[in-house]
Amino acid sequence: MKFTLFISVDARQEAMEAYHYYEDRRMGLGDEFLDDLEGHYNKLASNPLAYSFMDNSKVVRDVYLRRFPFIIVFVIINLEVNIISVRHTARKPIM
Repeated sequence: MKFTLFISVDARQEAMEAYHYYEDRRMGLGDEFLDDLEGHYNKLASNPLAYSFMDNSKVVRDVYLRRFPFIIVFVIINLEVNIISVRHTARKPIM
């Protein structure tokens, strides 16, 4: 069963900031970041229950990108995966 994916405005903004950061470092690296992110989005839409909780109340989940130091923070509501944040792992935790 495929879940519907919703990406918050904040998560989109964070992803675009990361894109521009990586593009400034090397042409095409920002695109590689977005490709990695998109691949994880597709996996989340297919099987979001496979990822662990990041809070004690067992509501908020996360998944780490493989190549880049970012996590996708999300919640599942019915058949919807709501992306809350795309955060650099060195930032202050969301919780």
